[in-house]
Amino acid sequence: MANNYRQINVKAALADQNSIFYCYQTLIKLRKEYPIFIFGDYQDLTANVANYWCYLRRYNNQQLLVITNLTEQPVNWQLPKTLQGTN
Repeated sequence: MANNYRQINVKAALADQNSIFYCYQTLIKLRKEYPIFIFGDYQDLTANVANYWCYLRRYNNQQLLVITNLTEQPVNWQLPKTLQGTN
C-alpha cells in the first residue's frame, strides 16, 4: 500500500474540482465532441524540445493548436510564422 493513500485517493479526487479525475473527464468530453482530436493530420511543432509540447491538427477545414508546458515554470514560446495570421 502506498504511504500517501490518505491524501491521494478517489474520495479526495472527487472532492477537488481541479483534480486529475476532472481534467481527464473534460478531455474525454472534448475528444467525443470534436472529431479533430481523433482524425486528421498531426504535425509536431516541437521536435527535440524538452520543456513543452506543441502540435497542430487539421481536419475538415479546421485547425487545432495544442501547446502544453511540461514544466512547473513559465516557458517562452512563439507561434511559428507559418501559423501567424491564421484562425
